[in-house]
Amino acid sequence: MGDLAKIGKLPKLLKIVDNVVNMAKTDAKFAKVVKPLLKGLKGALDNLPIHKLPDWAKEPIEKLSSKVDEFFSSSRKGLPVKAEKDLTLKRVFEKPMTKESKTMPAGYGETDKYGNVTYSTKGTPEDIALVKNHERVHQVLSPKLKFLREFRADLRMTSYQRSNFLRYLEEAMAESYAQLKVNGIKGLPDGIKFPVKNGYVELNKVIKEGAIGTIIVGAVTYGAYVISDKINNPK
Repeated sequence: MGDLAKIGKLPKLLKIVDNVVNMAKTDAKFAKVVKPLLKGLKGALDNLPIHKLPDWAKEPIEKLSSKVDEFFSSSRKGLPVKAEKDLTLKRVFEKPMTKESKTMPAGYGETDKYGNVTYSTKGTPEDIALVKNHERVHQVLSPKLKFLREFRADLRMTSYQRSNFLRYLEEAMAESYAQLKVNGIKGLPDGIKFPVKNGYVELNKVIKEGAIGTIIVGAVTYGAYVISDKINNPK
C-alpha cells in the first residue's frame, strides 16, 4: 500500500474503480466478474490504518473506500445496483402491458383503466404508428403506483366518463401527440378536432365545462371558452 499511497496513483485508481462500479450497476455479468476483485480491494482498504496516513492521502483513500462500499451496500445477493432498483420499482409500481391485436380493425386501439394497451396491427405503417402513440398517452396517464391503485384507476375512469372537458382534453392530447410524432406539425389540427370528429364529445358540452384555450396553427386559430350556465340559463 506504500506505493498505492503516492499522490499520482490514488486519483487514477479512484477513477478506475468509479468506472468499474458504474458499469457494474448496469451489467450483471460484469458485476459478477469484478466482485472478487472489489472484495479483495475492500479487504485491503478496511485493514488500512487511514488515521496514520498523511492528510493529502486520507481524502482519496476515503473516497475509494466509499466507492467500493457502494458496490456492496447497494447490491443484494450479487445483484447489480440497477437490478436492485428494478426489483424495488417492481414492488412499488405496476408495469402496464402493451400487446398487438390481429382482430381489431385498422387504426383501432384501447387502453384499460390500469394502462394496459391493445392496438391493431392492421392497416398501413402510419395507421399502426398513430394508434400506438395515441394509446401510449392513455397508458402514461394511467395509475401505476400499487398503493390504492384500484381506487385511483376507478376514480380516473369515472372522471373521464363523466366530464366532457376532461375526456376532450385527454383524447385531444393523445391524438395530437400521435399526429406530431407521425405527421409533424401539419397533423396538429387533426389532433385537436379528433375527440369531436370521432364522437367522444359534443363541442357545446365541452364549452360549458371549461376553457380549452386558444391554439394557433399556421393561420388557423382554434379556441374554446368558458360559458357560465348562469348566462345560458339565468334564474
